[in-house]
Amino acid sequence: MATGVQLSQMIADLRAEVGHSLQAAQGVNSRDMLAYRLRAAQSDLYEENAWPFLLVWRPLDVKQHVRYYAYADDLPFQQITEAWAMIGNQWQAMGYGIGAPEFNTLNSDKGVEGWPVRKWQHDADRDMREVWPIPTQDGLLRFRGLMPLKPLLNDSDKSTLDGPLVVLTAAAGMLARSKAEDAQLVGNRAAKRLTKLLGRGQKRKPFVVGGSSEANPPPRPYIDFIPMGVDNG
Repeated sequence: MATGVQLSQMIADLRAEVGHSLQAAQGVNSRDMLAYRLRAAQSDLYEENAWPFLLVWRPLDVKQHVRYYAYADDLPFQQITEAWAMIGNQWQAMGYGIGAPEFNTLNSDKGVEGWPVRKWQHDADRDMREVWPIPTQDGLLRFRGLMPLKPLLNDSDKSTLDGPLVVLTAAAGMLARSKAEDAQLVGNRAAKRLTKLLGRGQKRKPFVVGGSSEANPPPRPYIDFIPMGVDNG
Protein backbone atom coordinates (compact mmCIF):
# COMPACT_ATOMS: atom_id res chain seq x y z
CA MET A 1 0.00 0.00 0.00
CA ALA A 2 1.53 3.27 -1.16
CA THR A 3 0.44 5.63 1.59
CA GLY A 4 2.13 8.96 2.22
CA VAL A 5 2.20 10.13 -1.42
CA GLN A 6 2.62 13.89 -1.69
CA LEU A 7 -0.27 15.91 -3.10
CA SER A 8 2.00 17.39 -5.78
CA GLN A 9 2.77 13.91 -7.09
CA MET A 10 -0.87 12.84 -7.03
CA ILE A 11 -1.88 15.96 -8.95
CA ALA A 12 0.71 15.15 -11.61
CA ASP A 13 -0.49 11.53 -11.78
CA LEU A 14 -4.12 12.64 -12.01
CA ARG A 15 -3.29 14.98 -14.88
CA ALA A 16 -1.74 12.07 -16.72
CA GLU A 17 -4.71 9.77 -16.07
CA VAL A 18 -7.28 12.24 -17.38
CA GLY A 19 -5.18 13.48 -20.30
CA HIS A 20 -4.38 16.98 -19.06
CA SER A 21 -1.17 18.74 -20.01
CA LEU A 22 1.77 17.78 -17.82
CA GLN A 23 3.37 21.19 -18.29
CA ALA A 24 3.32 22.87 -14.89
CA ALA A 25 2.73 26.33 -16.36
CA GLN A 26 -0.36 25.13 -18.22
CA GLY A 27 -1.68 23.31 -15.19
CA VAL A 28 -1.65 26.16 -12.65
CA ASN A 29 -5.29 27.09 -13.22
CA SER A 30 -6.49 23.51 -12.75
CA ARG A 31 -4.37 22.75 -9.69
CA ASP A 32 -7.02 23.62 -7.09
CA MET A 33 -9.72 21.69 -8.92
CA LEU A 34 -7.53 18.59 -9.17
CA ALA A 35 -6.59 18.85 -5.49
CA TYR A 36 -10.29 19.06 -4.63
CA ARG A 37 -11.03 15.95 -6.68
CA LEU A 38 -8.28 14.06 -4.86
CA ARG A 39 -9.54 15.16 -1.44
CA ALA A 40 -13.07 14.11 -2.37
CA ALA A 41 -11.92 10.74 -3.68
CA GLN A 42 -9.87 9.99 -0.59
CA SER A 43 -12.76 11.04 1.67
CA ASP A 44 -15.20 8.76 -0.17
CA LEU A 45 -12.82 5.82 -0.01
CA TYR A 46 -12.21 6.45 3.69
CA GLU A 47 -15.92 6.57 4.54
CA GLU A 48 -17.07 3.64 2.42
CA ASN A 49 -14.46 0.99 3.22
CA ALA A 50 -12.77 -0.63 6.19
CA TRP A 51 -9.13 0.35 6.72
CA PRO A 52 -7.71 -1.85 9.49
CA PHE A 53 -4.29 -0.21 9.33
CA LEU A 54 -5.86 3.06 10.54
CA LEU A 55 -7.42 1.53 13.65
CA VAL A 56 -5.78 2.74 16.86
CA TRP A 57 -6.20 2.38 20.61
CA ARG A 58 -5.67 5.44 22.76
CA PRO A 59 -5.46 5.19 26.58
CA LEU A 60 -7.04 7.67 28.95
CA ASP A 61 -5.95 7.96 32.56
CA VAL A 62 -8.99 9.01 34.55
CA LYS A 63 -8.34 10.90 37.77
CA GLN A 64 -10.13 10.95 41.07
CA HIS A 65 -12.89 13.63 41.16
CA VAL A 66 -12.35 14.61 37.46
CA ARG A 67 -15.43 14.49 35.20
CA TYR A 68 -14.20 15.78 31.78
CA TYR A 69 -11.24 14.76 29.60
CA ALA A 70 -9.72 16.00 26.34
CA TYR A 71 -9.59 13.81 23.23
CA ALA A 72 -6.40 12.41 21.77
CA ASP A 73 -5.18 14.54 18.86
CA ASP A 74 -5.45 11.65 16.41
CA LEU A 75 -8.73 10.22 17.71
CA PRO A 76 -11.48 12.85 17.87
CA PHE A 77 -15.01 12.07 19.00
CA GLN A 78 -16.33 11.42 15.50
CA GLN A 79 -13.86 8.60 14.97
CA ILE A 80 -14.37 6.68 18.23
CA THR A 81 -16.09 3.32 17.84
CA GLU A 82 -15.40 1.58 21.16
CA ALA A 83 -14.60 2.47 24.75
CA TRP A 84 -13.35 0.13 27.48
CA ALA A 85 -12.62 0.46 31.18
CA MET A 86 -10.15 -1.51 33.26
CA ILE A 87 -12.21 -2.92 36.13
CA GLY A 88 -10.18 -5.01 38.51
CA ASN A 89 -7.80 -6.75 36.13
CA GLN A 90 -10.19 -7.07 33.18
CA TRP A 91 -11.29 -4.79 30.35
CA GLN A 92 -15.04 -4.22 30.19
CA ALA A 93 -16.97 -2.36 27.48
CA MET A 94 -18.33 1.06 28.41
CA GLY A 95 -21.77 2.18 27.32
CA TYR A 96 -22.36 5.49 25.57
CA GLY A 97 -24.84 8.05 26.84
CA ILE A 98 -25.31 9.78 30.20
CA GLY A 99 -28.79 10.95 31.06
CA ALA A 100 -31.63 10.81 33.54
CA PRO A 101 -31.28 7.10 34.47
CA GLU A 102 -27.64 7.66 35.40
CA PHE A 103 -28.20 10.94 37.21
CA ASN A 104 -31.13 9.44 39.12
CA THR A 105 -28.59 7.00 40.54
CA LEU A 106 -25.45 9.13 40.84
CA ASN A 107 -25.99 12.79 39.94
CA SER A 108 -22.74 14.17 38.59
CA ASP A 109 -24.24 17.67 38.48
CA LYS A 110 -24.43 17.54 42.27
CA GLY A 111 -20.89 16.21 42.60
CA VAL A 112 -21.96 12.65 43.45
CA GLU A 113 -19.19 10.19 42.61
CA GLY A 114 -18.77 6.44 42.32
CA TRP A 115 -16.64 3.62 40.94
CA PRO A 116 -16.02 2.07 38.49
CA VAL A 117 -16.55 4.30 35.46
CA ARG A 118 -19.29 2.71 33.34
CA LYS A 119 -20.31 5.23 30.69
CA TRP A 120 -19.09 8.15 28.67
CA GLN A 121 -20.40 10.71 26.22
CA HIS A 122 -19.34 13.73 24.21
CA ASP A 123 -19.82 17.14 25.80
CA ALA A 124 -20.34 19.51 22.88
CA ASP A 125 -19.96 22.68 24.93
CA ARG A 126 -16.51 21.69 26.14
CA ASP A 127 -15.56 19.44 23.19
CA MET A 128 -14.42 16.90 25.78
CA ARG A 129 -15.29 13.43 27.02
CA GLU A 130 -17.51 13.16 30.06
CA VAL A 131 -17.30 9.99 32.14
CA TRP A 132 -19.88 8.58 34.53
CA PRO A 133 -19.80 8.27 37.39
CA ILE A 134 -17.22 10.85 38.37
CA PRO A 135 -14.45 8.54 39.58
CA THR A 136 -13.59 8.19 43.23
CA GLN A 137 -10.14 6.86 42.31
CA ASP A 138 -7.66 6.91 39.46
CA GLY A 139 -8.20 4.41 36.67
CA LEU A 140 -7.56 3.52 33.03
CA LEU A 141 -9.83 3.68 29.98
CA ARG A 142 -9.13 2.83 26.34
CA PHE A 143 -10.77 4.31 23.26
CA ARG A 144 -10.62 2.67 19.84
CA GLY A 145 -11.35 4.16 16.46
CA LEU A 146 -10.16 5.16 13.03
CA MET A 147 -7.48 7.80 12.66
CA PRO A 148 -8.84 10.81 10.73
CA LEU A 149 -7.66 11.77 7.28
CA LYS A 150 -4.69 14.07 6.99
CA PRO A 151 -5.39 17.28 5.05
CA LEU A 152 -4.57 17.43 1.36
CA LEU A 153 -4.15 21.17 0.89
CA ASN A 154 -0.48 21.95 0.35
CA ASP A 155 1.72 20.29 -2.24
CA SER A 156 3.82 18.67 0.49
CA ASP A 157 0.79 17.14 2.29
CA LYS A 158 0.71 13.35 2.09
CA SER A 159 -2.10 10.91 1.44
CA THR A 160 -3.52 8.91 4.32
CA LEU A 161 -4.72 6.14 2.03
CA ASP A 162 -3.05 4.50 -0.95
CA GLY A 163 -2.01 7.31 -3.30
CA PRO A 164 -2.48 5.43 -6.61
CA LEU A 165 -5.96 4.30 -5.51
CA VAL A 166 -6.94 7.88 -4.68
CA VAL A 167 -5.67 9.04 -8.07
CA LEU A 168 -7.51 6.31 -10.00
CA THR A 169 -10.73 6.94 -8.09
CA ALA A 170 -10.56 10.67 -8.77
CA ALA A 171 -9.69 10.07 -12.42
CA ALA A 172 -12.57 7.63 -12.92
CA GLY A 173 -15.01 10.21 -11.57
CA MET A 174 -13.66 13.01 -13.73
CA LEU A 175 -13.66 10.86 -16.87
CA ALA A 176 -17.19 9.67 -16.21
CA ARG A 177 -18.42 13.26 -15.87
CA SER A 178 -16.88 14.15 -19.21
CA LYS A 179 -18.26 10.92 -20.76
CA ALA A 180 -14.77 9.88 -21.82
CA GLU A 181 -14.43 6.52 -23.55
CA ASP A 182 -11.85 5.23 -21.10
CA ALA A 183 -13.89 6.09 -17.98
CA GLN A 184 -14.93 2.47 -17.55
CA LEU A 185 -11.37 1.23 -17.96
CA VAL A 186 -10.00 3.57 -15.31
CA GLY A 187 -12.92 2.75 -13.03
CA ASN A 188 -12.13 -0.95 -13.37
CA ARG A 189 -8.51 -0.29 -12.49
CA ALA A 190 -9.57 1.59 -9.38
CA ALA A 191 -11.94 -1.20 -8.33
CA LYS A 192 -9.28 -3.84 -8.92
CA ARG A 193 -6.75 -1.97 -6.80
CA LEU A 194 -9.28 -1.45 -4.02
CA THR A 195 -10.10 -5.16 -4.01
CA LYS A 196 -6.42 -6.01 -3.87
CA LEU A 197 -5.82 -3.67 -0.93
CA LEU A 198 -8.82 -4.63 1.16
CA GLY A 199 -10.10 -7.96 -0.09
CA ARG A 200 -13.71 -8.61 -0.94
CA GLY A 201 -16.58 -7.98 1.43
CA GLN A 202 -14.83 -5.60 3.79
CA LYS A 203 -17.24 -2.70 3.60
CA ARG A 204 -17.34 -0.76 6.83
CA LYS A 205 -20.10 -1.98 9.14
CA PRO A 206 -22.36 0.41 11.03
CA PHE A 207 -21.44 0.83 14.67
CA VAL A 208 -22.90 2.25 17.81
CA VAL A 209 -20.63 4.59 19.75
CA GLY A 210 -19.64 2.74 22.88
CA GLY A 211 -18.98 -0.56 21.13
CA SER A 212 -22.34 -2.26 21.53
CA SER A 213 -25.58 -2.24 19.54
CA GLU A 214 -27.55 -3.30 22.59
CA ALA A 215 -29.43 -0.86 24.77
CA ASN A 216 -27.62 0.01 27.98
CA PRO A 217 -29.73 -0.91 31.03
CA PRO A 218 -29.94 1.47 34.01
CA PRO A 219 -26.96 1.12 36.38
CA ARG A 220 -27.48 -1.12 39.40
CA PRO A 221 -26.22 0.05 42.82
CA TYR A 222 -23.71 -2.34 44.43
CA ILE A 223 -23.57 -4.35 41.18
CA ASP A 224 -22.53 -1.87 38.49
CA PHE A 225 -21.01 0.64 40.88
CA ILE A 226 -20.17 1.31 44.51
CA PRO A 227 -21.79 4.52 45.81
CA MET A 228 -19.44 7.08 47.29
CA GLY A 229 -19.09 6.88 51.03
CA VAL A 230 -20.06 3.20 51.33
CA ASP A 231 -17.63 1.06 53.32
CA ASN A 232 -16.38 -1.71 51.04
CA GLY A 233 -14.99 -3.74 53.90
